[in-house]
Amino acid sequence: MVSVWIAKLLLIIAILFGHGAGWIACFNRINATGLSRITIKVIEKFFIGICLLLPFLFFALNHASFLEWIQSVDYQWPNPPMTWVLYGTFCLICLLMLTPGWIGGRFVLQRKSPNILRQIDRQWDLRPVSSEPLFMTPEGRRLGNLKFNEIGMLEVSEKHLYHPEMPIEWFNLRIGHISDIHLTGQMHRRYQQFAFDRLMELRPDVIILSGDIIDYDHQLDLLQTLLGPLHAPLGKYFVLGNHDRRLSEPKKIRELLAGCGWADLGGKSKRVIDSGRELHLIGNERPWFGKEPEWEVRQQRGPKDGISAIPELRIAVSHSPDQWPWAQRLRSHLMLAGHTHGGQVRLPWLGPIVAPSWFGSRYASGVFMEGNLLIHVSRGLSGVHLLRWRCLPEVTLLVASPVEHSKGLAANLDRWSGQSQWEPAVG
Repeated sequence: MVSVWIAKLLLIIAILFGHGAGWIACFNRINATGLSRITIKVIEKFFIGICLLLPFLFFALNHASFLEWIQSVDYQWPNPPMTWVLYGTFCLICLLMLTPGWIGGRFVLQRKSPNILRQIDRQWDLRPVSSEPLFMTPEGRRLGNLKFNEIGMLEVSEKHLYHPEMPIEWFNLRIGHISDIHLTGQMHRRYQQFAFDRLMELRPDVIILSGDIIDYDHQLDLLQTLLGPLHAPLGKYFVLGNHDRRLSEPKKIRELLAGCGWADLGGKSKRVIDSGRELHLIGNERPWFGKEPEWEVRQQRGPKDGISAIPELRIAVSHSPDQWPWAQRLRSHLMLAGHTHGGQVRLPWLGPIVAPSWFGSRYASGVFMEGNLLIHVSRGLSGVHLLRWRCLPEVTLLVASPVEHSKGLAANLDRWSGQSQWEPAVG
């Protein structure tokens, strides 16, 4: 009798887990589409409502037979409604199909990538230090004052990465990666300014911004104020993301950034010649803007065309990590992305559950190797929803490093000596 009840309990748990997994998978994937924000939000709410209400609806309609089945000593369900049998079967199929990939993703997210030779992290909590409010709206202040909430904190991460096919001429290239700034007006600009100042202290050679820069037209004036002063010897480049499409005219972002020295990579490729070596960059804003770009034909020539080959580093930039098969097909060495915010909430042991991606939370944040493509997905700097737990906002410096130099990287700690202070901006 006890074994029958245990089996029934396990079956109920399996169906509930399959139910939740199926609808969470739908939620993640609808946010990875190029549909309009209004359409996505309507479908989102439908998915959430179904996920939360369906178990209660089942019990309300079938509580008598369900309780009878629980108390019986056999497995036979009395007069089972075919609709619920089919849905229960569907939930079990979802569990069987989604669980292996989800567990595999947990292993990838929990372990440190072997391509990270050294990682130096520095963290700040900017909320209690400033004499002026960091959060500019009532909702922001309410959420920002929650003790467990990490919004308003910052992690500046320096990651030394190894790629086996990276030209040795590009070792020690320093790439500043920024993503998901989300200028909404909910946080004072001092927060972003502080983050960018810390990144500039690390002296990046090139700066790449991978989308979701601004959410509302009334924040456009901040673009040049915050992003104009950033500089790097090999240039600064950007693509747009899905939230940038919320503006009445997204092209204004491109115009303002171009006016302060940023190069637009949206559906374009750029190349930079530096000391006899070549840096190729290409940007993909799919599925929200334009078409899937390719390298220019002239960039694929080599000695067989009578042109001397020079050391070439290929970097792909996409707002969404879902575009990694495209970057891999183009034989890029490195792809930089954001969009997923690290999941924003990462549960102990389980990690992130919700992430707007066709791959679920597998590429929520971190460093991944897919074939010969090295991928860095940023957790981003902010978001529309000011709630984070175990998932600090970040800006990152990526350093291309050979394996044989990994033991000598301790000297980089010198740049972190001393405590950087949070100094409120004047005005």
